[in-house]
Formats: sequence, structure tokens, C-alpha cells
Amino acid sequence: MKLSIPKFISHLSSFISLQRAYLSFQLLRQGTMLLIAILLAKSSLGAAAIGQYEQVWFLGGALSYFWANGLQQGLVSFFPRLAPAAQARLFASAVGLYFFISAVLIGALVFFPAFFLPLFSGQSSIPFAGISFLFLFFYLPSLLTETLYLLQKKATELLLYGIFSFSLQLAVVLLPAFWGWGVQSIIQGLLGLSMLRALWMLVLALRYGHLAWDWPQLKTWWNASFYLVVYAAIGGSISVFNAWIVNWYYLGDERQFALFRYGARELPVSLALVSGLNALFLQKVAEDVHLAMPEIYRRSTRLMHFLMPFTIVLMLTSKWWFVLLFSTEFVESLPVFNTFLLLVISRVVFSFPILNGLQDKRIAIVGACSEALFNVVLCLLLVPIWGLLGTALANFLAYGLEKFIYGVHLLRRYGIAPGTYLNVPVWGIYALVLILVWALQIVWA
Repeated sequence: MKLSIPKFISHLSSFISLQRAYLSFQLLRQGTMLLIAILLAKSSLGAAAIGQYEQVWFLGGALSYFWANGLQQGLVSFFPRLAPAAQARLFASAVGLYFFISAVLIGALVFFPAFFLPLFSGQSSIPFAGISFLFLFFYLPSLLTETLYLLQKKATELLLYGIFSFSLQLAVVLLPAFWGWGVQSIIQGLLGLSMLRALWMLVLALRYGHLAWDWPQLKTWWNASFYLVVYAAIGGSISVFNAWIVNWYYLGDERQFALFRYGARELPVSLALVSGLNALFLQKVAEDVHLAMPEIYRRSTRLMHFLMPFTIVLMLTSKWWFVLLFSTEFVESLPVFNTFLLLVISRVVFSFPILNGLQDKRIAIVGACSEALFNVVLCLLLVPIWGLLGTALANFLAYGLEKFIYGVHLLRRYGIAPGTYLNVPVWGIYALVLILVWALQIVWA
């Protein structure tokens, strides 16, 4: 019996929830980037060529971290409160705004490169500038596509879009790499893919939106997003600054940049699980903070029993599997990777969604600013001593400081002790073992 595409999607929707589709999309994104990194290391490209590829992706992150994520989160919270007609206007306006912001940012790089390129990338030039700028112009707006599907509650379409889109990304990156076409061909392939993604986003805008520029509505969206934009900008600045200082300290050395980027990775499954629980806990705390505490305690303990032993085993065996997974050319990335694995110690402490659910915006900004400033100071102190490892250590210590600030504030302001939402003995034992294993790995390296 033949099944049409609309009927197939409708049938599939009965098995896929929106939450599962979104989580699967994030796993597809993280998994694709990791698989590309693994296979590029086994291709004919050297570390310097891979560094060129990574620098283009880094510039894309540097151009988007301070606005895209915050605006998307604000859109998700603001959109459901509108009437259908207003939703249609905002849907189309959001697409137009993203293209406008992208045009402004890329225009700044094109017309004032001497100022903006060092500001965003830490170097005075970018590989294959013309093609790279075109790729980024279409790439930045397409970041909104997953949110558009989320707003329309199109779970199956979101999942299918992710499968199709990230499969194409694998193809346009890996085929040129293994056929010996070089990095320029990879960027050209990414340009074609980003144009296709941007075109598809315009199709969604025409399908679900109403083309009308509503300034008051956009202003209200901005007001709803402002706190989220500020927090995302501060939080995102840390990873951007870490890569920036590597570019700056090593004078744009593409090999050193590739070594850092290959080491500065967290486990995709860890990020996806923590992100999903953050969203769940935020909703639970907003409904009833006291009823939420036992659930946060229980679920975070369960997460610890999975993630922490898994991370310990990964770290203990990393000396053998890391080189097999990537290549001997990236063995210097191993200490950085092991240090980034330590971030799981702070990831499983869910103090931020509690504060967010309590609408305590001031301390969230204070914590994020403290983390960012502490990270900058530590990088400037540790990078000249330990190089790439110093950057990773600064990131780990700064993130721990942020969680410490949140924990102290919850106790002093709300009387919520760490033991009410965190299994402190279990967490402490796992953290101690993980740090000891990390220290042994650094000594053995």
C-alpha cells in the first residue's frame, strides 16, 4: 500500500513528541560536528588545513553567540502569548530580522575588516574570505529554522529537517576532504548548503507567516528577550574568548588552533541530557519551587550515576582511544580534551534553572559576568605558562565559580541548601575521583 508524504509525516507524528524531536535534533547537530571532526582527522587534510576549516566555523560562532540564542529563547516564550494573526506577523518578521542582522554583521567584516576581523576572530585575515563571508551571510539566518519548527509544533518535520540537513552537511564536508579537493571546496559546499537552508527558511516564512513589519511587536519581543540575550552573550563569550586568545597568543597559527578546537569538546550526550533537564527543571520550578526540589535531586542523582562513571572511564582510557579516534597528529589535544571532560562536575549541578524559574535575573547576570571576567584573568595568567591546557583550565575553574555563586545565593536569599537539589555526598565522591584521574592523566601525558 502506497503512503503519501503528508500521510507518512502524520503517521510518524503519533510516535514522536516535540521534546524528543528537539532533543534528537540537538544530538544530530552535536553528533554531526563530532563525526566530521573524527573523519577529517583521518582524511588527507593536515592539521593546518583543518585549522582553516575550524577558523571559518569559529567566526560563525563568534558572529552569532551574542544575539541568536537569546532572541530564539525569547521568541519561544513570547510567541505562544500572541493571537494567531500576531503570531503570523512575528513569524515572518523574525526571519526578516535575522537576515537584516546577518547583513549588518557581514557588511561590517567586508567594509571594515581591519577592525572587525581581529575583534571577532583574533586575527587579521580569514581563509577564503569571499566564499567564507557569503557562507556566513546565509548561515546566520538559518539558525532560526529549528525554532520556527518548534513554534509551529512540527515535531516530525523538525526531525526530518535535521536528518536531511545534517546528512548533507556530512556530504559537503567529507567528500571534498577525502577526494583531495581541499578546504576551499569544503567552504564552497557549505555555501551551497547554507543557501539551501536559508531558502527553506523563507519557504517556512511564506507558509506559516504573514509578511508585515510590525515594529511595536518586534520591540516587545526584544524586551522579552533582553535578559536572555545578555546572559547568552556573556556565557557564549567565554568559549569565543578562549578560541580568540589561542588565535591571538599563537599569532593565528592554524595548527595550534586546530589542536585547541579538537580538544575543546564536551560529550554530545552530556550536553543534550543536561540541556533537556535544564528546560524541564525550569518549568517545574516556575510551577512550584518546593515540589520541584525532590525531582531535581532525584533526576540529577540518576544523571550523575550515568555521566560521571562514563566520564571517568573515558578519561582513564583516553590515552589509547583518542589517537585511534582522531590521529597521532592531534595527540597534543588530549590534555585539553580531558580538562573539558571535567566540566561535567559543574554541569550536573542544576542551580541555574532554579534561579531562572524563580525569576531571579540579577544574580544570573552577576554569576555570568563573574565567570566571564574570571575566565579572562585566568587565561591571561595560565596560557603563557601551560599554553592550550591553560585555556581549558581557566574555562573549568570559571564555570565552577559561577555555580558556586548561584549555590551561595540560593542558600542566603531563599534558604535553599545545596542538599535539597543536589546529592552532595555522591557528587563530591564522583568529583574527587574525576579530578584525581585527570591529574594522573596529566602527569602520565
